[in-house]
Amino acid sequence: MPKEKLQCQAFAKSSDAQCTKKPLPGSRYCLLHQSWGFNIVGAIVMLVAGAFLGPPVTDIYRSFRPSDESVALSNLGQKVDDIDQEAEERDKQQSQKLDEVLAMQGNEKAREEYLAAQRELVKLYAERTVRESDDELLKKQRESRIKIREVSEEVAAKCELRWSPAYFFIISLLDKEIGRLNKKGYVHKVSTLEVPLVVVERQPIIDPIRRVYLTDGSRIDVIQQSGRIEAGHLQRAFEIMIRYDRPHHPVIHLLAFRFNLSEAWCEVRVADLGITTLHTTEPPMSQEAYRKAVPVALRKAINHVIVKSEIELG
Repeated sequence: MPKEKLQCQAFAKSSDAQCTKKPLPGSRYCLLHQSWGFNIVGAIVMLVAGAFLGPPVTDIYRSFRPSDESVALSNLGQKVDDIDQEAEERDKQQSQKLDEVLAMQGNEKAREEYLAAQRELVKLYAERTVRESDDELLKKQRESRIKIREVSEEVAAKCELRWSPAYFFIISLLDKEIGRLNKKGYVHKVSTLEVPLVVVERQPIIDPIRRVYLTDGSRIDVIQQSGRIEAGHLQRAFEIMIRYDRPHHPVIHLLAFRFNLSEAWCEVRVADLGITTLHTTEPPMSQEAYRKAVPVALRKAINHVIVKSEIELG
């Protein structure tokens, strides 16, 4: 069966003939025979209805299915409210403290009563702390401390016996070198100081045991650092350092003699001396190489000082 052809349902008034054009989709009439007045009125009605009904419908929908932006904005608002509440509480506390301070200003009696109450509180706390101390525990700790110190003193005595020969050997050679400079007229004055080789349960002593002032204003310093024994252990090595200090010039570190419980070093800290660092694990004075190396190192270090100085050589 052939498909029925769609055409406009309008008829001409003069001839009563039907329009042959195709109707618009969804309409019985073609574009020419549309009722535009009715369509325009319908469009206006729909726009007005959408304007009034759209927001309530949208709000109802968003109340059940809020958007991600709405959720984020709501959370941000809650955080701002929390911050405001914390700030308000803090301001309230600060205001209260300020009121207390202002209340005491100009009122000596209130101020004294406040300070007296604070002192009494501290006193009570101190008394309670002392009262709650375990006297027996303190006694045991003191006895333990005494035993540890006795052990430390034994270790210190062993260290001093081991280090003393090398110490007196080095100092004797240094004094001979200083005497040599003095005979040549290069020395203005010399100051000396006694420093212990080792200390027990206290901070090490670091002081110049020899300070040689030369005629050009420069200075040779012999610095001694005491060995330190703490809790029966050597915490810091015994050391003798030789350096040259010239006005307006960097300090020159020449030599360092360092000792611990089982090792000794003669460290050369200036390459110009032409000698190398010496290390031994034996008692240093029992080593011929050590006994020979120390005088050479000291003589070269002192000669290096004279070369660097502005002393007029005879």
